[in-house]
Amino acid sequence: MNQTTCQEPMHGGHPCRRPVVINHTKCILHYDSAAKDIRRFEREIDSLIENAKQSYLDLTGVVFPKSPFDALRSVEGDIYLDRAKFMTSITFQETTFGGTASFEKTKFIGDADFTRVHFCKDAIFVGSSFSGLTVFADTTFDGRALFGEATFGNKCSFYNADFGNLAAFTRTKFKEILDFRNSMLANGVTFHGAEFEGEVDFRLTEFKARLERVQAEDEISFAYTKFHKSVDFGHIKDAFFRQVHSDWRTGLRADHGTIFNGKCNFTGTQFVGRCNFSRTIFWNDVKFKNVKFQEQTVFEDTQFFGHALFYEASFVKDVTFDSALIWESADFGQSTFGDTVRFKALELAPGGNFSLDYIIVENLIEVWGIKFPHEVSLRKAHIRGWAKFGELQFDRIGLFQNIVFGDPSQVSIANSDLSNVSFRETDVSKIRFYRVTWNDKVSPFRSRWYTKPIEFKRAKIIDETDPDLHEPAAHLYRDLQLNYVRSGDYRTAGDFFVGEREMIRKAAGKFRQYFSFDFAYKLASFYGQSVSLPMIWLFLILLISPFLLMIFPLDAALGAEVQTIPGYEWSWRISDIVLFKADYWEMFRANLSFVTRTSTSVYPAGSWQLLVIAFETILAVICVTFFLLALRRRFKRKSF
Repeated sequence: MNQTTCQEPMHGGHPCRRPVVINHTKCILHYDSAAKDIRRFEREIDSLIENAKQSYLDLTGVVFPKSPFDALRSVEGDIYLDRAKFMTSITFQETTFGGTASFEKTKFIGDADFTRVHFCKDAIFVGSSFSGLTVFADTTFDGRALFGEATFGNKCSFYNADFGNLAAFTRTKFKEILDFRNSMLANGVTFHGAEFEGEVDFRLTEFKARLERVQAEDEISFAYTKFHKSVDFGHIKDAFFRQVHSDWRTGLRADHGTIFNGKCNFTGTQFVGRCNFSRTIFWNDVKFKNVKFQEQTVFEDTQFFGHALFYEASFVKDVTFDSALIWESADFGQSTFGDTVRFKALELAPGGNFSLDYIIVENLIEVWGIKFPHEVSLRKAHIRGWAKFGELQFDRIGLFQNIVFGDPSQVSIANSDLSNVSFRETDVSKIRFYRVTWNDKVSPFRSRWYTKPIEFKRAKIIDETDPDLHEPAAHLYRDLQLNYVRSGDYRTAGDFFVGEREMIRKAAGKFRQYFSFDFAYKLASFYGQSVSLPMIWLFLILLISPFLLMIFPLDAALGAEVQTIPGYEWSWRISDIVLFKADYWEMFRANLSFVTRTSTSVYPAGSWQLLVIAFETILAVICVTFFLLALRRRFKRKSF
């Protein structure tokens, strides 16, 4: 039995039921042929439009043999063109769709022109395919713009488009150039799973969200997208395109590129071509987790006002973050840099954290001209090529711990204050240090008569202050000592030798800290580094020994002019101070002759005196030895 009515499903699922074309199973509207009766087709469309003025226009599945005519532009209600097919180029220029405009799974065989179209409600292009040039320039979307799973087979332009509500491009495919310049996406956008096979231009596009409606964590999502060629979110150099954002915060850098006002997610995205984010502004958190950048990437002058997460990101070629601004934090944990990565003149706000933990650098990393107001971390990084650090200031601790260098001699640190930097478990024996400063303040000494602190200065590392890290600090001091000896800076090498001995002494336990050879070595000559200390001790020994000889009774005369002072008791009266008595000075001269063996006419015979003289002689020899050793080191260092 021949079919007399068209059974093509319309909006809502009910069949069309229009008379079929002779020898066909579909009506004049759904008949898939460019050779259909145009006049009959237009009469049927006019009838539908006339009946739809009070309800909606249902053109679901209609095959248009030519561009839609002016009658379509007068429809004020909803219009449904789902599964429609436009056989030739169409234009909807300056059309206003008062209701919902649905083009779900519609096929545009030729060019599609939606320039200056106004969609008052939702615009639905889910699953549609555009084979020719597609233009949505200066188009306004008051409702949602849904382009999920759509395919753009040719060049596509959304230049200066205004999206007042959610814009969804989930799993959309752009096979040629996409132009999104100067657009406004005011209420969130998602490109989740989209694929860009041509070049993409987002320069001066503004991404933001109305906070009263945002519930999802990611207001702006590029998660798991793939860019096959270059993508540009950066700044347009032509002065014609420059603009100043009205928000007071852009006063920091008014001449900007793309703006992201909401939370932004690029997780899993692949940038196959060159990527430019220069002068881009991220007002909220942004995620580049597990992103792969296969060509040169630029974040120069980019501003991150939220948390910037680059965790497990992969940069195959050069990447630069020169002059970028970090307001909250930037985390590059476990990221891989296949070529050069540069952080020059990076600007961090007072609370800005910066982390490069576990990163892998294959070629070169440059960190230069940065003030770190908060903690900065480079723990367990693997730097297999060159590393250049310079003009750095660390207001808080810098954690350069457990770093593995492929060749430590290719690492340099210049013009930096390393007082707050911890190099624990990092090989620093061959790092080249140029004009760096270390923490040179030891706990001050105060007395009841002299209140101004006396600071004994030496170069030291911050790890020394942690009582649980004395042994690792000793190894670090040893490496630094070898480094500075190799470079010829013997003065600083001596400071690090002192630090090593101090850490070894303190690591031995509380008792051995003060009852050991190391402690005596420190007191006698500051571990062989001080010329003055041995001489001071020698003078004190020669000054005190005559007094001890005078306290103990003499068993033999030392000279008629010297009197013994048995049971001598000290008196604080000036007239009784022993240094003013002639007897003391006679004993001083006699004692000096005993020690130097310059005279044999007078000598002590008592056991106590012999013991004092023997002990005094040993100490004097030790002091002279320490003095000569320290003097030799001074000559070797050429520093006095």
